[in-house]
Amino acid sequence: MRKNRVHFFVLLLLLVAAATIKPGSVFAAAGDRATPHSAWDYHEFKLQEYSSETPKTVSLQLLDIFTGEEANELVASENMFNDVPGPGEHWIVMPFALGYVKGPEESLGAYDIISSSYNFYTPSGQKISPKSIATFSNDFEGQGEFDVEFYPGNEDLVLYGILVSDTIEYPMVRIGSGVTSSGSTIYKWFSTDPSYLEPVVSLKATPSTYNSNKITWTKATGVTGYDIYRSTSSTGTFTKIGTVKYPGTSYTNTGLNTGTTYYYKIKTYYIDEDGYRMDGKFSPVVSAQPVLCHTSLSQSGFRFL
Repeated sequence: MRKNRVHFFVLLLLLVAAATIKPGSVFAAAGDRATPHSAWDYHEFKLQEYSSETPKTVSLQLLDIFTGEEANELVASENMFNDVPGPGEHWIVMPFALGYVKGPEESLGAYDIISSSYNFYTPSGQKISPKSIATFSNDFEGQGEFDVEFYPGNEDLVLYGILVSDTIEYPMVRIGSGVTSSGSTIYKWFSTDPSYLEPVVSLKATPSTYNSNKITWTKATGVTGYDIYRSTSSTGTFTKIGTVKYPGTSYTNTGLNTGTTYYYKIKTYYIDEDGYRMDGKFSPVVSAQPVLCHTSLSQSGFRFL
């Protein structure tokens, strides 16, 4: 489980944690629905859904997620008028650390960044219309999405509570993050699944010497390292050949045969302080073929290139 996941009885400490969250590495996942960012890691990004809006830089990080009876009890304790789940329903409560990093000197509501009515989706891309939205008026009074406002440089804890079908466990968050020249909105997607690990989506393999290839990639967020796999067929069996710990982003595969094409893919992994391991999805497959050094004739004789 994620190392920043906490238990119900220490949720109050998130009020303090939200003020001390520090940026992690730059995110490298594509951020689309197929390869979303992990909401569990710190992200700064542009907030803009329509061309008429002034772009703002905001941040988010999911601090915990409560589902099932634990969430039902939390919501009931916060306000006696919150709806009681019916058959096949349950509450999901998500405490986020949200921030307004920079932009116009004007207020920005938490609901402008994430709205329970607008920004939650299923992993298949269907918009979630909550049956009810939780009101927080006990221990977390003033921390709901309609209570918190930001000015540039501010961050705070914001709780989201949505009543949904039992078929929904970990919602996706979709946020407008820019507009194309044709006026279409660019969306960033974030996964709230604590077992989700961002994959590497940008991978490159190039011949290094007559018997070696070099593999390079962009960093992924919230990982411990990368496992490298190789095959001599794009559809064949891939064997693990090495591991690179974060923040490394390259690996040289030596002892290869000149002229043979080798195929590579890498998988992210994360190990928490208790030794629990999570594995991400594989990257796209890339290939490279070691080649002999070329030579050219110079005035002083042969020169290797």
